[in-house]
Amino acid sequence: MGGRVAYLVPSADRRIAASVSYYGGNTRVAWGDGPAPFERLAEIRCPILGLFGEEDRNPTPDDRDAIDQRLSEHRVPHEFHSFANAGHAYMDFTRPEHHSQEAADASWPLTIAFLEQHIGHAGR
Repeated sequence: MGGRVAYLVPSADRRIAASVSYYGGNTRVAWGDGPAPFERLAEIRCPILGLFGEEDRNPTPDDRDAIDQRLSEHRVPHEFHSFANAGHAYMDFTRPEHHSQEAADASWPLTIAFLEQHIGHAGR
């Protein structure tokens, strides 16, 4: 749910300076009242970092590409990275069936660097 929220919050709150979405799925589905996150991508004004597993089925690589295209169409600054042999929840070390240490090791420094670039000290 967190990757999905990483698109929703900056679309609703202009005070957000940067957002990181780890394998944000279900972006085309509205939960409750209001539009789906995909429909709100044009409202985002902050940089977005998207991190994905190439083996993920939610979002699929096609979903990732659609999000990338939509953000590009609306000139939302973003960068996306995909990791081989990684699926959904690859950062979750408590679930060995999902965890990919290689993807985790590659994506965490990207996250820190992105946040430092866009909001300053990122908690090191």
